[in-house]
Amino acid sequence: INYVKSSSMSVNLKMNVKNNLFEIQKGSIDVEDFFLDVTGSIKTGKKNNINLQIKGNDIDIQSFLSLLPEKFDAYKNEYQSEGEFYFEANVSGEIDSTQFVHIETKFGIKNASISKNNASLKLKNVSLTGLYSNGEKNSISTTTLLLNQLKFTVGKSKISGNFFMKNPEYPQVEINAEIDAQLSELQQFFKIDTIQEIDGIIKSNFNFSGTIKDPANFTKNDFLNSKTNGSLILENASFSLKEGKNNYTKINGVFAFNNNDLDINTLSFNAGNNDFTIKGTLKNIISYFMVPEQKFFVDGEVTCANLNMNELFSENNKQSNSVFNITLPDNMEFYVRANISDFIFSDFHATNVKGKLLYKNRKLNADDVIFNTMDGAIETSGVLAQNNDGNITVQSKIKLSKINIQKLFTSFHNFGQDFITDKHLKGIVSSDINLSSEWSNALVCNTKNLIVASTITINNGELIDFKPLERMSQFVDVNELKNIRFSELKNEILIKDEKIIIPQMDINSSALNLTLSGEQTFDSKIDYRIKILLSEILSKKLKLKKKETDEFGPIEDDEKGKSNIYLVISGTTDNFSIRYDTKKVKENIKEAVKEEKKTIKSILNEEFGLFKNDTSIINFKKKKEEEEKKKKQNKVKIKWDEESEGEIDKSEEK
Repeated sequence: INYVKSSSMSVNLKMNVKNNLFEIQKGSIDVEDFFLDVTGSIKTGKKNNINLQIKGNDIDIQSFLSLLPEKFDAYKNEYQSEGEFYFEANVSGEIDSTQFVHIETKFGIKNASISKNNASLKLKNVSLTGLYSNGEKNSISTTTLLLNQLKFTVGKSKISGNFFMKNPEYPQVEINAEIDAQLSELQQFFKIDTIQEIDGIIKSNFNFSGTIKDPANFTKNDFLNSKTNGSLILENASFSLKEGKNNYTKINGVFAFNNNDLDINTLSFNAGNNDFTIKGTLKNIISYFMVPEQKFFVDGEVTCANLNMNELFSENNKQSNSVFNITLPDNMEFYVRANISDFIFSDFHATNVKGKLLYKNRKLNADDVIFNTMDGAIETSGVLAQNNDGNITVQSKIKLSKINIQKLFTSFHNFGQDFITDKHLKGIVSSDINLSSEWSNALVCNTKNLIVASTITINNGELIDFKPLERMSQFVDVNELKNIRFSELKNEILIKDEKIIIPQMDINSSALNLTLSGEQTFDSKIDYRIKILLSEILSKKLKLKKKETDEFGPIEDDEKGKSNIYLVISGTTDNFSIRYDTKKVKENIKEAVKEEKKTIKSILNEEFGLFKNDTSIINFKKKKEEEEKKKKQNKVKIKWDEESEGEIDKSEEK
C-alpha cells in the first residue's frame, strides 16, 4: 500500500555509534517540505531492537494532505485547509519477521479551517486531539484509535464529538456527538443537492457503542447488538426540494434514539397548507440507513387538521402528459392510526376521518375507516396489494349512510358517464357495497375484472328532467315525467363482466308505479324491461293514438286480477327505443326476482366470502347444479316465435 506520495526525501542525522548501538541525538526528515524530528536508538545483533521518538510540530495541514495517495486527489481538489497539525510517535520493540514493533502516537489539529469549493462558509476553529496504539500485543486485534475533543464551527453553528475504535478488523466502536447548528449554515457548506432551501435549528446529542463483525458488510445484527441513545430536536425548521412544489415549514420535533429505533415524542410540520402531527416509533431505522436491503417499521399516530391531496400531488405529470408508475415499497412496514379533520382529494371532501392502516409485504390493509361526507357518513375497510407483475388488486367493503346522491355523483364526476348525472338526481342514499378490482401500476382500471355487488336504498328521491323518460310520453303526460318523486327505492345492483345488472324492482313514484329490471354495458348498450299496470296508464290520461285496447301491447292479468303491459328499452344511451315486450308475458315476475337476488348473493359468496352460512345460497347452488344436470340429460330447446310489435302473445309452453 502506498501511503505517501513523494518524489523526494532528505534525512539529516547526528548519531553516536558504539559497536552495534546507534544513538540518534538529533535528526530530521524532510518529505516534500514536511519536516519531522527524530531521536532514539537502534541496536543490531542477534536481535534487532528499535526505540525511536518522532515529532512533528506546526506542520502545515495542506502540506501534509499533499502527500496522500492519488486516490484522495478528488478530496484534495475539493477542499482546502489551513492550520497546524502536530504529532508525536514512539516506535519501540524487537524488529522481527514474526511480530510487529510497538507504536504509540499522539496527534492533533489546532487553529485550523477547512473550506470547500463554491461554499460561502468554511469550517473554522477546527481542533482535535488523537491517540493511536497497536496495544499490548502489537497487533491489529489490540489496535486502538481515539479521536478526542473534535470541535469546529460553521458560522454560528457548533459541532463537537469523540470517536473510539478498537481492533479495526472487527471494530468495537464508540461515537459521541453534539450538534447545535443552523441548518442553513450546514447546507451552505455540505450542500445536499436535492435541497433548494433549508432553515431552522437542529440540536442533538448522540451516543453509539457496538461491535461490527465485518466493516465491509454491515448486518442488522451489528446494530441490534449495539447500544444507541441520545436526543434530536428540531426548532422552527423549513425546507424545500428542487423538484417539489411544496414548501415544508414550521417543523418542530423531539426525537429520542433508542438503540436501533427512533422514538418520535412529537413531530409537527406543514406541507403547503397541510399540517401534520406525528407520534410514534421508527423501528430498525438505523439499520435501514446503514445496511442495504433492510426494512424499517413505523408504529404511530398521524393527526391532520387539513389534508388537501390536490396540493400534495405535483402537477408536473399532467403538464408533461407523463404517466404515474406506482411501485409499492417492500422495505418498510407500518401500522398507523390516522385522524384527519378535513380531507380533500379531487372534488371529494370528507371530515372527521379516522382509521387504521397496516402495510406489510406490499399489501395495505385499511380497518375501521370512518368519515363524514356529502351530508352523510361512510365506513370502509379493505385490502390493496401489488402483485409481482405490478398490477394492483383492491378488495373493500363500503357502507354508505344517508349520503346526498347528487353530491355523490358530483364528487366522482358522474362516474365517467353522462347518461344519468348529478343534474338528474336528488335524494338520500344508503348502501352496502362489496368491491373487487384490478388496476395497472399507472392506475388504469381493468374493467373486465371489476366486480361490485351492492344493496341500495334511496329515500326521498327525485329524477329531474331525465330526457330518456320523455320517450314514454305516449303513456304518460310528459309534464309528469319531468320531475318524478319517490319516497323509497330498494334494490341490489351488480357490476360484473363490464355490465351493470339491475334485478327487478318496484318503483312507486309520483308519475306512475312500475317494475324495472335490466342491464347496461360499459360501452353504453342498454336493455331494460318495464312492467306497468294498465290502470296506471289509463288513470294518467294516456294520449291515445289508436282506438283498440291492444294498442297497449301484450296484456297479462296478474294473480290479483290486475292487467299489466310490458315494455323494453334497448339500444345505446345515445340512441335507444321503447317498444312493447312480446316475450315478457311468459315470465314469472316473482320467481325472476328471487333468482336474480340469489345470483347476487352467490357472487358475493364466491368473490368476497360473504353469506357462507346463508341457506338460500346453499339451496340456490344445489338447484342450479340440478338444473344443469337436467339440461344435459334432456337437451330440450324451446324457441318462441317472434311476434309483430303490439300483438298479444297467447301461446303456451308445451
